[in-house]
Amino acid sequence: MSAAAIELERIAEARSAAASAHRRLVDVLEESLALEPERFLERLAATVGIPALQADALRAALPDFDLLPFGECAQHSSVLLREADGLALATDDPFSADLRDWAEERVGRAFAWRLAHRADLAAFLAGDEPTLRARAAGGADPVQARAPGRGAHELDVS
Repeated sequence: MSAAAIELERIAEARSAAASAHRRLVDVLEESLALEPERFLERLAATVGIPALQADALRAALPDFDLLPFGECAQHSSVLLREADGLALATDDPFSADLRDWAEERVGRAFAWRLAHRADLAAFLAGDEPTLRARAAGGADPVQARAPGRGAHELDVS
């Protein structure tokens, strides 16, 4: 069953409130709907026509920090991901024209859009940066690669 789109009247009300409070439309809209984060993401995705990227899928995704560096991703609350059929930019704000303009100019090649919940995206980006960079480079997670029982400072020379 697909999620119902958010009513245009609700978006208009949230847009007005966001402008008055100098806040992001997406944040005001989420507060006004008072839905669970996953449900809000589903409804927002249905409204704007951008596929949703739930928390588990985001955690499993491979970032491309060569094309769009970690610092820029964190600054713009987005992350460029490698997918089987190309690139996708995950963001939490489909209403931001500034983000769209920046992403299209900065990425410089074709990419698809994905929607992630702001908390999931923040958690992804707040993760251990070296671990994210290792995953992006195709390496193992340094923490998980450590053998059980072997401390971080012990060296296996066999």
